[in-house]
Amino acid sequence: MNDNKKEQILALARRTLDTEAQALRKMEETLGDSFVEAVESILANRGKLIAAANSPPRWLRPGLRASSSTPARPFTATWA
Repeated sequence: MNDNKKEQILALARRTLDTEAQALRKMEETLGDSFVEAVESILANRGKLIAAANSPPRWLRPGLRASSSTPARPFTATWA
């Protein structure tokens, strides 16, 4: 692999990590009572928690970019 290809891969990785870090910082702002309730519910139950998204991840949906206008994906959680 040539140096140019390595730099492209590393640049993409850095952009991806920066995007994810921004998303986590935004998510931090939304923490509230519903998060505490979810954690308490998880801790109160025994067994395995299965969480499933109702839509495919962004990388499977070409052209979709994360933004403040992108709605959160709904999900379901079930104890097994």
